[in-house]
Amino acid sequence: MIVAWDKYGLKAYLSALLVLGMSSPHREEFTRRLPSGVPSPVGWERIAGEVHLGNPPLSVWYEFYVNPERPALYQIVRYRIESAKPDDDYRAFERLQWHLSGTKTLRRFECRETRAYLDEATPCEWRELLPESAEYRRETAVILWLYGLHRSLLEVRERGS
Repeated sequence: MIVAWDKYGLKAYLSALLVLGMSSPHREEFTRRLPSGVPSPVGWERIAGEVHLGNPPLSVWYEFYVNPERPALYQIVRYRIESAKPDDDYRAFERLQWHLSGTKTLRRFECRETRAYLDEATPCEWRELLPESAEYRRETAVILWLYGLHRSLLEVRERGS
C-alpha cells in the first residue's frame, strides 16, 4: 500500500525531488471521460502536480479542482500513483474523489484499464468504490498523503529550492 512510503519520511521525498526534479518531460495524461454524474470542472481552478521520487521509484500525478462556487474545497481530486516497489500491490489506476456540492458525501472511483476501448478518450472503465469497502477506506489515507505531498512541494517551491 502506498502509505508505507511515508515511513521513510517526507524529508527523504523532498531530498529526492532536489535530485530528480519536480517533473519529467513525460506527462501522464488522465482520461478525458469522467465517471457518470461527476460535474465537468471546465472553468474551475485546476491545481496540477507531477512528482518522481527516490529509490525505489515512485511517480505521482495529480489534479485538484476548486469549484468557484465553493472556493475553500478541492471538489474533485484526480490522481495516479505508480510504484516500482516489488511488493507493492497498489495498482497504478487513475483514481478520482468527488465531494458532492452542499454535502459531506465523498464518492471515490477508480478507472481500470480495458484491453479493447473505443477511442483514446476511453482507455479505462470507471468503477465506484463503495464507502464500506476496504478500497474506499484505503484511499482516505492515500488522499491525505497526497495533500501533504502537495503542501510540501509548495513549501519547497516557495523557499526556491
